[in-house]
Amino acid sequence: MGKLKKLVATACFITMTIGAVAPAEAALKEKDIVWIGSRVYNAGNSFKASEIDMEGIYWETVIYSSRDNSKMQLYFCKNGKRTGFVFEEVVPLAEGKFFFVSENMNTYEGYILDDEGNKVCTNLKDVADHIGIDSKGYHISNSGVERDRFICGETKDGLVILDTKNNCKVLKTHKGYVLGTNDEIYKKKVNNTRYILITNKKKTKRGFMSLSQKSGVSIIIANNLKLEADLLINNEGEYRIAVPQRYDSELNLYNTKGRLIWSGKNKTVKGVGGNILDTPGDPFAGILDPPKGVNKRYKENKIIFLVQSRNDKYGLVRDDGKQLLSYKYNEIREAYKDKAIVLDKKYLFYMVNYKGGKAASKKYNKIYGFYGGMSKVDNDDKYGVISETGRELIKPEYDEILRLKSDEMILKKGLDYIYRYKNGKDKVFAKQYENIEKLPNTQYQGRSLFLVTNNGKFGIMSAGGKELHKTKYDYFRVLDKQNGVFSLICRKNGKTGGYLSEIIVDKEGKKIFEINNTKSIERLASGEYMVMKGKSDHKDSGIDEVIIYSADWKKKLSIKNRWESILDYDDGLFIVRSKDDYYGVVDSTGKMVLPNKYSWVEFNLNLITVKQKYDGIEEIGFLVR
Repeated sequence: MGKLKKLVATACFITMTIGAVAPAEAALKEKDIVWIGSRVYNAGNSFKASEIDMEGIYWETVIYSSRDNSKMQLYFCKNGKRTGFVFEEVVPLAEGKFFFVSENMNTYEGYILDDEGNKVCTNLKDVADHIGIDSKGYHISNSGVERDRFICGETKDGLVILDTKNNCKVLKTHKGYVLGTNDEIYKKKVNNTRYILITNKKKTKRGFMSLSQKSGVSIIIANNLKLEADLLINNEGEYRIAVPQRYDSELNLYNTKGRLIWSGKNKTVKGVGGNILDTPGDPFAGILDPPKGVNKRYKENKIIFLVQSRNDKYGLVRDDGKQLLSYKYNEIREAYKDKAIVLDKKYLFYMVNYKGGKAASKKYNKIYGFYGGMSKVDNDDKYGVISETGRELIKPEYDEILRLKSDEMILKKGLDYIYRYKNGKDKVFAKQYENIEKLPNTQYQGRSLFLVTNNGKFGIMSAGGKELHKTKYDYFRVLDKQNGVFSLICRKNGKTGGYLSEIIVDKEGKKIFEINNTKSIERLASGEYMVMKGKSDHKDSGIDEVIIYSADWKKKLSIKNRWESILDYDDGLFIVRSKDDYYGVVDSTGKMVLPNKYSWVEFNLNLITVKQKYDGIEEIGFLVR
């Protein structure tokens, strides 16, 4: 199939940004389904061929492809217009308000369409939207360019900057340049600025352009470089140019004015770390080209290179060319502020500072890495804590360190769990638990909650050691990781047999709701909860009722189950499945909106996608809500 860019991750951002959809009460009519094509099956329901594939839904525009001619088509829901299967490439722009399309990626006949199919910009070969290649050689498709206001496109005259808020008006033309040979966007945004890979027209020399997403200002910051040159950017938007001399390992380092500030002749760069945009989690785990990810843990540093000399020893070099550590270490594992974690000949870990390479800590079997100014250390399978200066805060005499923060620690010694306050005082938990772990809670910054187990039962404890919910519950589940909503479930026996009683617990450990006979609870994208209820806890017992609760556990509506199962809910509509394995849609009163006749039904933003199978063919279509 042709090159389809940026369609994989887009559904996530649209879920967050989409406006109000048509109310569920609006009449949905089966006759309004738009059928876009079909799939053909062999015996046994395996695909013989997939003629039509749904590629993406962007607000009120649907993109789908045909393997018959390896081309894509756009359907504009606003007016029902179809383009035909003519495009090799489709790039959504401005959150689905525009689309760059190309019928032939080797010509300058590409153009931009608005969300009604009207041309607003022509004579383009490509737009800068592609970033990176992963370790398997696949293109990375989450640059986020579909949310950018200012876009860089390629024309015969050179590169143009387009303003999507002004109907893709051309703001500036950079003559003599084309987009990069592999990746158009070189890095993810930093300080609201894109860095775009460019080349000369012959594609023999490489350069870089910056494009501000605040002002639309675009600047050629480097050109006339080797094609292997890297732009190394830190999290403040400062950058250096790294140009390999040989095999992408020996490199020269240039400053922003093009002056050589470090020569790597006879030296091999084995990794890069520090305050760099696009760095692996372990700063020296990856080879320099290409660096990936943003490592916020090292924001205090400049960019740092791990360099191996001819004697196979390692040292550190900063991005301004300064030698931080000389070439005398067997291994260097981590750089932190003005220190590094190194290994001696016996592979023991210790810290050294950059001033003369003086030791800054004792030696340990392992130093794990710094979080919030502290690191766990291992000394013969006993654990302790050191500070970022190398001072031993806790002697390595504990069996495990379960939590390590400046204001609280959870230590384990023997069967005891010990909570250590900020003032250094200890509290040994009165009860010996089998296990204790911190509950996920992304936003809440108060005292933590801990899940504790004893004899296979679950409970919840405060960070201070108080047991908020006794260890008597049979099951535990996380309902909302971001805001900290959990549930504890207990098996009980009633007149009709066993059933489940479930309590909902908030981020402070308070019980906010209780419900019986739950089979499952699902948090929906809207923040609401869909609760499946059944009379028995037996695994084969069915769902009797489905209830929708608001985010604060106020009952909104319920529906009695008359089907084999109720699968999903969205804005007053439920997807249901019949006993003969067909799908349909009902409203909040249980009235059928789409009959149980489809092989698949799915809510997809403001559309309902459907599939209908017969005689070895499955048709694919959608219905606008």
